[in-house]
Amino acid sequence: MNLRVLACAAFALGIVASPAAAQPAPLDQLAQAQPQEPAPPPFPPMPRAKPSHRWVDVGGHHTTSHHRTTRTKHRATRSEHRSTRSRHAKAHAAHHLTRAERDLRYCHQLTPRHQMRNSRCKALLRDERRAAERARHLKAAKAANALRVCHRLSHRKLRHNSRCQTLLRAETRAAAHRKAARAHRHHRR
Repeated sequence: MNLRVLACAAFALGIVASPAAAQPAPLDQLAQAQPQEPAPPPFPPMPRAKPSHRWVDVGGHHTTSHHRTTRTKHRATRSEHRSTRSRHAKAHAAHHLTRAERDLRYCHQLTPRHQMRNSRCKALLRDERRAAERARHLKAAKAANALRVCHRLSHRKLRHNSRCQTLLRAETRAAAHRKAARAHRHHRR
């Protein structure tokens, strides 16, 4: 029985060991059959000049807000300038100037003497002054209304309302200024 077991073990070892021993040969052949890729060439030496003159496009976004101050440093291609121009044109195209606005712009370029001789400019500038006066009056009325609301607040609510604090401080300063001006006028008499 030992002899049979020994024979079976030898036979099994022969079967198992033969593919393991034969496996490295085909891998060697495959490795020799495939050509090896050549290594990439080394990088060329960098020039001795400082890299301030070299520019690499990394795809970043450039804002146009500082374009005027950095004109010497930033040199955009022609297509970028075209797109910037069209973007500005689209923004300004949303508001078309009316005839009165164009005339008013023209009138502001004239000297005061020419403004008074041009009847259209005289009328437009008079209307502009009246509109500014109305806006000033409305602003004063709005401030007076806000002050009236602030005066009604309790001390506790007033401490938490920063807008009312600012308005009341400004009112106190204005009152002190008026008082000093009155005293100065009275002193001069």
